[in-house]
Formats: sequence, structure tokens, C-alpha cells
Amino acid sequence: METLFCRAIENAGGVPYQLIFGPRQGEGYYLKLGEGIKKLTGIPPEEFTEKQYHSLIKKVVPLSDDLPADLAELREKFTSGELSSYKAEILIRTGEGEEKWILDSCLPVVDEETGRVYGASGILFDIDEKNRVLDKLERARSRAEESDCLKTAFLRNLSHEIRTPLNAIVGFSTLIGEEENDVRRRQEFVEIITRNADHLLEIMTDIVESSDIETGTVNVNREEVNLNDLMERVSSRFRKKASEKSLVLDYVAAADANEVTIITDRFKLLQVLHNLVGNAVKFTSAGKVGFGYAIKGEMIEFYISDTGIGISPEHKDKIFCNFYQVDSNPGRMYEGTGLGLSISKAYIELLGGRIWLTSRPDEGSVFYFTIPYEKAHKSRIYHQNI
Repeated sequence: METLFCRAIENAGGVPYQLIFGPRQGEGYYLKLGEGIKKLTGIPPEEFTEKQYHSLIKKVVPLSDDLPADLAELREKFTSGELSSYKAEILIRTGEGEEKWILDSCLPVVDEETGRVYGASGILFDIDEKNRVLDKLERARSRAEESDCLKTAFLRNLSHEIRTPLNAIVGFSTLIGEEENDVRRRQEFVEIITRNADHLLEIMTDIVESSDIETGTVNVNREEVNLNDLMERVSSRFRKKASEKSLVLDYVAAADANEVTIITDRFKLLQVLHNLVGNAVKFTSAGKVGFGYAIKGEMIEFYISDTGIGISPEHKDKIFCNFYQVDSNPGRMYEGTGLGLSISKAYIELLGGRIWLTSRPDEGSVFYFTIPYEKAHKSRIYHQNI
């Protein structure tokens, strides 16, 4: 029955043992010891002694206040009958030099005739894997809680982001029909409605695209793209906004247009540039926004620089996460859903590149990203499903 019980313990991942105390600390020997001790410590059962076990120990963490961490004091309390049980987490360095945590749980072995404690019977467990799993679960829990908070903030801000252009569209659509408004004013109303409708469409496009990225259903459509033409489109789009804020919008095109016709996804590259240049203009109140690119070996490196508010170090690793905004309060100064940078990062990685930034608070930021430099040789459209 005892042998069966020991086998059951080993089957559960434990190492059963029965230690007989010696005249002095460390001079005991193991009367019974599970075969799993070799996997646990790297030392075979026939070579394992109390002295050797003590030499492996780096740290002892008792699991209750009445248990001593000192092994000599523990032995004294055990043999005097002060302790009826012992349980501690112990950091050891195995025979192979690996550090791991084990759980040592034991009871005193008592001579029935004399009542003298002459040994200990217990189980050793490898808890390193358990601790790693618990650590992973804790990190996953923290990420889930953070994600829930971000989603809550996103939904709160989204209602504001959608309501603002909708109110403008509804309000100015009503004003168009009023007879006292002349043609010029009606044209102004039409422009306001169009601008807000475009903004609303951008919000909905970001939400749908973010969902597609999450589900892995985004397609990459590869075609010939002239980078100079593309960058000129970006410059044209933001020139008016920059001018309204008295910002210098600086874009320098590459000299040889023939060298910058490449194969990539036009829509995704354009969307990334719109997001990054748009952010640079939005978060800069004075100075300059610059953007451009350079061919570096097999990659094309783009840059978008600004003299805006900058990003503090604690936010740099988070701003590419879904829904994350440095300021997510309802009364914040800058509008946005918090999806632009996460979508940009996903697009760039789908295209085979990466994105990073340098920034200092109140001094501005520079965003960099790369895509493969695949020169176009023939006019042909490529389709690739991701």
C-alpha cells in the first residue's frame, strides 16, 4: 500500500521522500526517495543526501509565520516537537546549474515507543512551471483589464466623435432649405456638410478596418505605385489644414520619379501616411510638419516629423495599441478614436515593414516606418490574401 501511495505521488508530479536525521545537521540519509528527484535536481536518488540537498538551497521562504527559514533552527524545533508540520518554497540551483523553485512539504516521523522525532516524511514539488503559468495568467489578466478600460474609453469617445459630425450634417442640412440664405451661404453649408460627412466616413472606415485586422481578414492588393505622386496627394490633402494653423508643411520629392515606382498596396500606404501626417498637423500648434522618404538598401524608410506636443516615454510603447489615447477624457483637446496608429502599425507589418518613433514632450516627434523596396518593371496588378 505504501509503495502504491508513493507511485501515486510521483504520478502527480511530486517526489516522495523519507529522511532519517543524522547526529548533526546535514548528516541524515534518505530511507526512501522518489525517482523524480533526478529530474527535479539533476542528481540521481542513490547519490542524493541531506548534505547535498542543503548545498543546492539558495533561499528558503516559509509559508507560515511560525516556521523558521534557518535550517538548523528548523531541525531543532522539529525534533523538540514544537512543529507538527513544515511547508516552504525553496529556491535551489540544480546539478546542471539551473535555478528553480520547489515546494517542500513534510511531517515529522515519530518513534511510537519513545515519542522521539527521528526523521521527516514529505513530498517535493517542482513549482517553477506553476509560477510561470501564474505569472502568464496575471499578465494576461492585466492586459485584459487594460483592454477593457481602453474599450470603455473608446466607446465613450466614439459617441462624441460620431455625434459631432452628425449634428453638423443634420443642422446645416436643415439650414440649406431656408429661403433667406443666399447661394453663397448655401455653398458654405454644403462644404461643412461634405467635410463632416467625410469625417464620419473616416471614423466608420477605421472601425471596420480595425475589426478586419482583429479577425485576420485584411487583403493586401499589390500594384504599381509612384511614391512621388502618392506623397503629393498627401501634401495636397493637408496643405489647407496646415495653412489654417500657420504651419509650414515641408515635403521634398525624390528627384528621379522612375526610381520610385514600386509594387505595394496603394490604399494601405496612403492610409498610413494620412494617419501619420494628419496626427502631426493635429498635434502641432506652431512650427513645421515635414515628411518624406529615402531608399535604404532593400527597404524604403519614410519619416513624418513635427514640432508639436511630443509624447512622453511612458506612452511610447502603448500608442500603437487599439483604442489607446494619451488623453482619453471626454473634454480632451484633440479629437480622434485612438485607432489610427494601431491600424497604421498593422498595415505596415502586413506590407513587410515596421514602425517606430523618437519624441520629446513639448519638442515634437518623428515617426519612421519602412516597407520593402520592390521596383516595378511591368504594369500588372497583384492580389494577395492575408
